[in-house]
Formats: sequence, structure tokens, C-alpha cells
Amino acid sequence: MTETKCFAEVIAGKCAVLTCKKCQGHENCTMFKTEEQAKIDHEKAFERIASLPIETQEYISKAFYSGKMPWHKVVKKHDKN
Repeated sequence: MTETKCFAEVIAGKCAVLTCKKCQGHENCTMFKTEEQAKIDHEKAFERIASLPIETQEYISKAFYSGKMPWHKVVKKHDKN
């Protein structure tokens, strides 16, 4: 069975990502992702940031993560597996 619950649906069809008033349904939305797909994409993004030069990582951490580098935890978790 295909999962049809979107990671961005917060309450009764409201989308946390798009500005639409009501969810158009997974078959009509180009942003649709399951919780699992969103988690995988998030981890891939963090792995990509971790592969950048440290100066770039520091810039990203200051600009978007209050100086923290949460992607290091994700990369270390994958290295242990």
C-alpha cells in the first residue's frame, strides 16, 4: 500500500510548506513527500553540507543554525552503521 500522508500536512489538510489554504492531495502536489522520504532528503542535505569546506560550513551554521552544526551528528550516525 502506498503511503499518502505528507510530511508537511499539519492539521486537517493544512500545509506547513506551501502557502495554499488547503492541501490539493498527494496526486496533485509536486512537493508531496512521505515522512520517510523527507527524513532521507534531510539526511542527504546534511551529508552534502558536511562535505563542504569548513569555512562554508561555518558560514551556513552562523547564517541558518545559530552557530551549530547539526549535520555532524547525522554524518557520524551514518558512519557507525
